[in-house]
Amino acid sequence: MGEGAKARYFIKHGACLYCPVACHKVVRSSNGEYDLEYETTMALGGLTGVHDPQRLIDLAELADRLGFDTISLGNTIAFLIYLGGEKGIVKGAPRWGG
Repeated sequence: MGEGAKARYFIKHGACLYCPVACHKVVRSSNGEYDLEYETTMALGGLTGVHDPQRLIDLAELADRLGFDTISLGNTIAFLIYLGGEKGIVKGAPRWGG
C-alpha cells in the first residue's frame, strides 16, 4: 500500500489466529472497517486492473458479504477479461480495471 493510500485507508495490522506474519490490513471501507488480505489485493486488484484503493476495498467487502472467496473471484474475473478482451472468445466481457 502506497504512503498516500496508507494514510487514507490503513487502520491497523491483522492476522489469522496464531499467525506471526500479520499480512492482513484492517482498512477503512465505505461501511466502516474491513480486513483486507494480501492475496485479495493481488487477485481482485492486480489481476483485474483495479488500482483505486477504495474500489478494491469495496469490491472485496461486497464479495465477502455475498459469500465469494475473493482470491478465486479475482482469478476468475481476470480469466474472463482475458478471454473476452485479449482473445475475443467471450462477448461483453469486462475490461481491465473495469
